[in-house]
Amino acid sequence: MIRYNPKNLRAGRATFRRKSTGMILAMVLVALLVVMLLGAALVNAFVAQRQLVRHSQQEQQAFWLAESAMQHATHRLATEAGYKGETWQASPDDLDGTHAGVAVVRVEAVSEPQPGHRIFVEANYPSNALKKTVQHRELFVAQSSELPR
Repeated sequence: MIRYNPKNLRAGRATFRRKSTGMILAMVLVALLVVMLLGAALVNAFVAQRQLVRHSQQEQQAFWLAESAMQHATHRLATEAGYKGETWQASPDDLDGTHAGVAVVRVEAVSEPQPGHRIFVEANYPSNALKKTVQHRELFVAQSSELPR
């Protein structure tokens, strides 16, 4: 026959409580670890997305700076026969308001396959950053026989 002893029953509950308290603590720590890892992954994804957006903005700004420099060079070439190129500085106010850009324009006279000029443009944006975006453009402008040179 098994006797009922209240002391043994209380001792068993205390042991069970200590074991379950330790198990709950371990589960809480694992849950915190999972939440921290998810948070770190979200922050990492946010930073990567921000860098992609910034790079895309810089590419667009460098593209339009190169296009503007090309139009500027074609206008100068049409109005000045001896135009050989220049370094064209664009202030932050001319661009997006935060960074300056620079475009180097070079003009070469060519005779083959037909007389004209070749315009080379290299645009750097932002001009003073370690990581800058560079855009290159090249355009051939044929010399018209109708216009006096």
